[in-house]
Amino acid sequence: MGRPQLFATAPVLSRLKGVTGQAIPIRGRCEIGGIVVETGANGHAPGGVWMRLAVGDGLLYMGDYSFESRLYVLILLHRRRP
Repeated sequence: MGRPQLFATAPVLSRLKGVTGQAIPIRGRCEIGGIVVETGANGHAPGGVWMRLAVGDGLLYMGDYSFESRLYVLILLHRRRP
């Protein structure tokens, strides 16, 4: 499917041998393709994040997450009031 751009956190990019991409924050905001993306640690793996895309009322994407990890922090999303 071509060579689409890859966006991932620095810890994830460092593990992908022979692949280049653009780093996104583990906790923060960035813009990808004109869409504001908010990120936070998912508490599951080094460099793993959830992403909230600022489209419509917002779209939250996450794979695995963990409330129980003593090693990795989980940063919860707090809904902003209008």
